[in-house]
Amino acid sequence: MSGILGYAGGYLGSGELLKILSLGENAHITFNWFHLLVTVAAVSALSVCASAFPALKAAQMRPTDAFSRI
Repeated sequence: MSGILGYAGGYLGSGELLKILSLGENAHITFNWFHLLVTVAAVSALSVCASAFPALKAAQMRPTDAFSRI
């Protein structure tokens, strides 16, 4: 979901930035499904990698040790 929101934010933000910089008259921004899919895949992979280490570490702990660290 964050990949889609990031892509949409960049897409919309770039159009507004071009208007502010007075470059919007000659610029043509295109929507590309491939770029959207790559963005979603990259964000998903990064999310899995970022959550794997804490999850593996927590899986090796006893529940009483985990609660004593809070």
